[in-house]
Amino acid sequence: MTEDPFDAWRRALEIDMKDAQRRGDPFTAESNERVLRSHGGMPNGPTPSPPGEQARSPTSAAPAETANRDQTPTSDPRLLVAAEWAVRRARPDSIGKCATYVREAFGLAGITVHVLPTKPGEGRLYGPQYESAGFVAVAQGVVQTRDSTADGYSPEVGDVAIFQGNAAHGAGHVELYTQSGWVSDYKQYHFVPWPKNFAGVSYKIYRLSRSKPSS
Repeated sequence: MTEDPFDAWRRALEIDMKDAQRRGDPFTAESNERVLRSHGGMPNGPTPSPPGEQARSPTSAAPAETANRDQTPTSDPRLLVAAEWAVRRARPDSIGKCATYVREAFGLAGITVHVLPTKPGEGRLYGPQYESAGFVAVAQGVVQTRDSTADGYSPEVGDVAIFQGNAAHGAGHVELYTQSGWVSDYKQYHFVPWPKNFAGVSYKIYRLSRSKPSS
C-alpha cells in the first residue's frame, strides 16, 4: 500500500528534525517541530519538547531571511507539503534547474504541473502550465529592486512567481514561496533571484485557486 504523501511528509520532517538536533542546528529543529505541531504532531509518537534554550526565535534570524517569512495559513495542505519538499531539496546555490525543482516539489505533494514538451528548462514559459494545474494570477509587475513586489501583494505559502527573461537572464525564473521564504533549486534570500542586471524584468505571481482543485 502506498503511503499517503502527507504522512510521508510528516515522517520526513520528523527524521529531519531529529537529525537537526543531533548536528546542533536548533533553528531547523524548532522550525520543523512547529510545523509538525500545527498539523497533528508526528506519526510515530508524541511530539518531543522544544529543542532547548539555544533555539533561535524567528525574530533573531538574519534580516533578509526574516523579511521573507510569512505565517499566512493556506487552505490546501498540499501546498505546505510542496513547500517543505522545496526547502528540503534546495541546494546552497543555483544549478540552473529552477523550473524542474519547483515543478517536482508540487508533484511530490500531489499537484501535477506538466513539463513543457519543448524548452523544459525555460522558466519564463511555465505560466500556462501552472494555469492548467489550477493556479491563477494574483499579482504582476516589473522588477525595481531585489525585494520589491506588486503593491498590495502579500505572499502565501505555495505561491509561484514566474519571471520573464532579458538579455542577461534569457530563460527567466520560477520560484515557490515557502515557510522559509522564496525557494527554487536553491534557497533564495530575495524575491528577485539575480544579484544584478534585473531591472525592468516583468513577473507574474500565481496562487492555487480555492475553487478549482488541482488533480
